[in-house]
Amino acid sequence: MSEKEKLLKIIEVRRTLKCSDSTVRRLINDRKLECCRIRGGIRIFASSLQAYVRAEILRFQLENGLAEYPIDEKDFQI
Repeated sequence: MSEKEKLLKIIEVRRTLKCSDSTVRRLINDRKLECCRIRGGIRIFASSLQAYVRAEILRFQLENGLAEYPIDEKDFQI
């Protein structure tokens, strides 16, 4: 996180993810999105939202055989 990182309101995250306020708050409570409080309002770090979306896309691709696992098994052979 940089000093000038963009902060998003819950409604902005909700619109981006096309979900409810409750879902955004649940993601915050589950520590899947990083946030801070500014004068009582919750703000989500834009980089945290980007990381969450990337991780969910990769998870979906891996679960559905659309991408190869990024870890090569031969690297872990003894």
